[in-house]
Amino acid sequence: MMRNYALTFLAVTARILVPLLLLVQLPLRGADPGSMGELATSVIPIGQTLGWVVNLVVVETTIRRRRRLPEARLAAGQ
Repeated sequence: MMRNYALTFLAVTARILVPLLLLVQLPLRGADPGSMGELATSVIPIGQTLGWVVNLVVVETTIRRRRRLPEARLAAGQ
């Protein structure tokens, strides 16, 4: 269920990542208003893919830590 939520949460993550990617590229390409539209359309698929990757990495890390936590508690208690 957590993985499903992570993939569904893509819309939120992509809306955060795409403007950040645009801001990172502004100093490199200049602030020409005409090129910003083209740049935005080329960055959207990258932001969506990165959104999936970031969300799944966070969820997988969380799941794996939860699985190790009971084992660590048992080892410490024995």
